[in-house]
Amino acid sequence: MNTPAPNSDEGPASEHACSRCGARYLRSLPPSGLCWECERRDRDAAEWREKARKASGVPARFERFRSWSELRGPDAYVRCIAAVKRFAEHGDSVLAMIGTRGTGKTQAAAVAIWQSIDEGRSAKYTTALQLLADLKGRYGGDGSAESDWLAEWTRPHLLCIDEIAERLDTPHAAVMLAALVDARYGKLRPTLLVGNVTPERFAECVGGSIADRCNEGGGIVRFDKWASFRRGDTA
Repeated sequence: MNTPAPNSDEGPASEHACSRCGARYLRSLPPSGLCWECERRDRDAAEWREKARKASGVPARFERFRSWSELRGPDAYVRCIAAVKRFAEHGDSVLAMIGTRGTGKTQAAAVAIWQSIDEGRSAKYTTALQLLADLKGRYGGDGSAESDWLAEWTRPHLLCIDEIAERLDTPHAAVMLAALVDARYGKLRPTLLVGNVTPERFAECVGGSIADRCNEGGGIVRFDKWASFRRGDTA
């Protein structure tokens, strides 16, 4: 009971129960039917989601679609989207989205990020180039550059690393990406890898360790069975 007992001289007082948590009050509840505590939690959650969206790193070009139902296309595309959706919602390892340019890979990753945030789970988008630039910018300090970098990029529940074939051309880059993917894998946090590569080129780009992580969990989804959506400015 969240209110004092009614005055016995006035007879029994009617109670009002929160439609969500069930807490009971003697005074009327807000028009929403929720108690003040539940309304505060809703406001806090809405503020968190807005901040998370702004900090997600998703490029403005991929903000127009926010839900899975908005992603439409050929049957093969729809099946790929369903696989990515399942992984984003329930996965705890690594899934690669590979194929030709313009086939909807990054847009699908963006929707995965939006949906994760809407469900109250942190999510970030970045590219391989941005990841390595961030690491390089941390060197020259107290010697904790690599550990700090790993800690920051392991933290989000869902992480999408796009353009994986663009800057993994040095041993150090490959080692650090593998270390990051392995750290996230160990914490059961799903990682999406996106690249305009063939299956054969994918393993060459990311290395055997990451390729094995894909085989152990999420798998490889091939966005290469339909024409580019960019033709005719259709997507």
